[in-house]
Amino acid sequence: MSTHFRSLSSQSNPNQSIGQLGYDMSNYTNSFRDEAAAILLNDLRSKISRSSSLQEEIKKTTQISKMFKAKIKNTVQTEEVKKQLDDLKKQRDEIFDEKALEKIVLDGIPAEIRPEIWQIICHLDELKTSMLKEFKKANKEIKNIQTADDLFKHFMTQREFEDKSQVHRDLLRDLGRTSFERPSYRITDVESGRNPLFNMMNAYAHYDKEVGYKTGMSHIMSCLYNIVEDEAQCFYLFVHVMQRLNWRKCFIGGQMDGDTA
Repeated sequence: MSTHFRSLSSQSNPNQSIGQLGYDMSNYTNSFRDEAAAILLNDLRSKISRSSSLQEEIKKTTQISKMFKAKIKNTVQTEEVKKQLDDLKKQRDEIFDEKALEKIVLDGIPAEIRPEIWQIICHLDELKTSMLKEFKKANKEIKNIQTADDLFKHFMTQREFEDKSQVHRDLLRDLGRTSFERPSYRITDVESGRNPLFNMMNAYAHYDKEVGYKTGMSHIMSCLYNIVEDEAQCFYLFVHVMQRLNWRKCFIGGQMDGDTA
């Protein structure tokens, strides 16, 4: 029993009026209600406090969980990266095997890609662009030269040298001297266009009229053609050798500068 009711019973007076008793009962009831409300309020505050602590714990646990997942992810990624690096190292070791690398160096550029490599290291694209630009500037009346191949064909079909000129005689004579390398070099009907050596040498003779054609040039051109096997590309390679490497000095009485590709 509540202390309020025990106190009420002990203080009751039989002679007390009913009105007074009702008043006292009302006071004690209000007091009891206030005490009960205080107890409930304290209990609610306690629960709220525990709830807040629980929320903090949940928050900390969530953060720890995220950190743990991140560590697991990083560990997995680290293992994957390590595996990829190991695979790359293995591939590198397989590709750059010392004996295989030594063989590659000794064998030189593989024959099947040698024409493309030569064109790259000789910067033929740059040379073609430069020659085409210079020709167009000096020959504005010629409108049908648009590409490097057009330019080669233009020089190849020129016949400014007379049949009895020294250039023409030397060139025809040297065709026979280099015919052992390719049967097509023996073709004497040069107007047919089927003799690649004549086509290329005639093109260069008309391109570089100061040199024209000199004995020995056909052997250089023949060596280039044996690798490239394309008349236009071989013509531009020969221009590179003669102009940029300065071999043309050998054929006009000078000395080579010793330049390299």
